[in-house]
Amino acid sequence: MFQFILSGWLYGASMVGAGDVIRHVPPEDRVDVRKQYFLDVLELALEKSKPAFGDYRLEQSKTQVFQARAFKSLQQGQLDVVWSMTSKSRETMARPIRIPLMKGLLGFRVLIVHKDKAEAFSEVRTLRDLAHFTAIQGHDWPDTRILRHNGLQVVSDSKYLAIFERLDHGRYDYFPRGILEAWEELLSTRHKYLQVEPSLLLVYPAPVYFFVHKNDKRLAERLTLGLNAALNDGSFDSLLLNHPLHRKAFEALKDSPRRVLYLSNPLLSKETPLDREDYWLSVETLLKTQ
Repeated sequence: MFQFILSGWLYGASMVGAGDVIRHVPPEDRVDVRKQYFLDVLELALEKSKPAFGDYRLEQSKTQVFQARAFKSLQQGQLDVVWSMTSKSRETMARPIRIPLMKGLLGFRVLIVHKDKAEAFSEVRTLRDLAHFTAIQGHDWPDTRILRHNGLQVVSDSKYLAIFERLDHGRYDYFPRGILEAWEELLSTRHKYLQVEPSLLLVYPAPVYFFVHKNDKRLAERLTLGLNAALNDGSFDSLLLNHPLHRKAFEALKDSPRRVLYLSNPLLSKETPLDREDYWLSVETLLKTQ
């Protein structure tokens, strides 16, 4: 009982208000290139909501946290916002802002592979074919369950950089990564024996949301208002399609045609706005951006 009261007091003491100070997660590692886009979207939403909610200040947490721990920190009032691929479980832990921050792009996956194994994937035509290979993923990432649900072999690791090391040493076959992550991660980690496999594209619905504390109605309303305003005036799509990391990924996709394998996502709640066409990019739209 005391722990519950203390947690509630800590959250109440840190809830954003006038002149909002909004604490967010740091990158998972010094070479983690995924963070900046989400910070840019967060700032865009906060800017769009300033007329209704006032000023704000972003503050990065000094403590390194991974996805599962980030949600605990959110619940305990140590963070105000996190971004993550959603799941039914995560939507019970925190309040989701159900506007996909990447319009589903995180579910567009290429494979990072060892150069000596790349040719073997040229024969893959179906998920059953792909099931002969072993993928590696983060241990608490929703992707791990999605891949397994679709009949694929998956092992997991708790350390982001260790995944690249193990793949580089040939211990596993492939590492599915979002098209907005793969090429930049290879540049950052500098493993000379790794490459992006050139012939396959995995696609599944994988919305990334902002999450806030269950009781933080104010910040939830602020982010919802700001994100919708950015969608309506085109600034959201402009940021998404023209962000430097994204443009480089779209250019990289030109290298060769890809066979698309579609996967289902059993982790999505019934509230997922799959019927909102303005919230998602299709494969056809993605190819047009090139």
